Amino acid sequence: MKMSIELFNHLVRYAEKDLPRESCGLLGGNGGDILSVIPLKNEAGSNRQFFVKEENVQAAFFRLNEIGHDLIAIYHSHPTSNPVPSQADIHFHPDQSVKMAILSLKDKPQLKIFQIAGSRYFEIPYIIMD
Repeated sequence: MKMSIELFNHLVRYAEKDLPRESCGLLGGNGGDILSVIPLKNEAGSNRQFFVKEENVQAAFFRLNEIGHDLIAIYHSHPTSNPVPSQADIHFHPDQSVKMAILSLKDKPQLKIFQIAGSRYFEIPYIIMD
């Protein structure tokens, strides 16, 4: 799995713009390539959780389809904590066939991608390309 440095930087900017709240959205692409970031509004307005109305999620899926990308991951940020899924993150993850990506802004921006399996998670390696 890979992502360009430009796309990673876009993701960081979206997350920084939403501070102090968590940011959230979808990562799209083809195969193992992450090619698009579709930010969504965190309607919970919280720095510890996110919520997006179903119609906004459906609109984001439509945009992915328009650009020919598959859904690779649902992302959210952790403004002040490490990029590790909380119990709530795992519990509310809507589809275990879709990966979870967490961007930590605690120190230096750090993105981790996970596969959720029941109440457990496994980190998925990826690389950032120049």
